[in-house]
Parts: sequence; structure tokens; C-alpha cells
Amino acid sequence: MPREKLTDTLLRKAKPEEKEYTITDSVSGVEFRVTPSGTKIFGWRCKDLMRGNKQVRKTYGYYPDLSLADARSIHNLFASARKNGADIGDPNLLNGFIQQVTQKQRATLKSGRMTFAELVDFYFLEFVEANNKYPGPYNRIKNHLLPILKDHYVEQITDTTMADVIEQFRLKGCSERTKADAHFDIRHF
Repeated sequence: MPREKLTDTLLRKAKPEEKEYTITDSVSGVEFRVTPSGTKIFGWRCKDLMRGNKQVRKTYGYYPDLSLADARSIHNLFASARKNGADIGDPNLLNGFIQQVTQKQRATLKSGRMTFAELVDFYFLEFVEANNKYPGPYNRIKNHLLPILKDHYVEQITDTTMADVIEQFRLKGCSERTKADAHFDIRHF
């Protein structure tokens, strides 16, 4: 079972083979299985500590319906619960984590009421990390814009708001390049 950092590109390009194969994410430990029929599944194989260390396989969801970021979040919650002595044989435990992660994401996107901090997190997980992109624009956003705009709802960030932010940069002594980059980055986010 190879270990490597899973990316959205790798997941999309994974092709079925004669036998099922698994790639384990080196970042989180989540497993990505590809069946001979081409089905792509996120999950985890672990020992059930409450049932004599019997090896069990848990399924989190199917790619692309479940994103890599959501699979990692579910895995982190589930692995943490197992480590803290929760009964991983209880189907309600895993189902609760799956619902918690996927419904929060859907509710935020559906309502359109996403804060700038939520958007920055989404951008990092779904674009920068998932596609192994250069993090320069993300770092400028995180370091310069996030402290100022984190609680603003995205749809309420206007040109006037950005002019105020750039004025704050000017008062802090930020370079003209930082001001220009920050304005460019948020508009092309």
C-alpha cells in the first residue's frame, strides 16, 4: 500500500486496474481505493480495539461526490474518536461525522453566507492543497487580508471595503506591491 500526498489531480487520474489497489494519504492517513470497475472510495482500514483488534474497513464516501478535504476531515474526526476510546463499530459514530462534515459544507455554500475566513479555508483546501499549487497568493491573503476581513461576509466586501483595507496597509507601512497584490488576489480569488 503506497503512501503519498493525495491531490485532486492524482484522484482524478487514478485508473482502474485488474485488482483493487489502495493509496494511503501521507498527510492524513485516509485511504483511497480504486476498484477494477473504476469506483473510487475514501475510507480507512484499522483495528477495532473493542472487538479483539479485529481488522475492519470503514468507508467515508465515494470520489468525486466526497471531496478530498471532506474525506480528510471525516478521517481526522473518526481516528481521533477511535484513539479516545469510542466504539468505532457503532455505525452512528461514523455516520455522524460524515453528516457533520458534509452538511456544514453544503449549508455554508447553499446559504451564500460564507465569511471571508471560511472562504480562505475553502480556497486553501480545495485549490491550493488539493492541486498542489504555489501558496504565494494564499499566504498574502492569509497574512494581510485575513486579519482584517475574517468576519466579513464575502458578498459584503465591496470596493469601498477594499479601499479601507488598503488604507490600513498604507498606515501599517506595507509596500505598494503588497497593497496591489492583496487587492488583485481578493478580486481574483
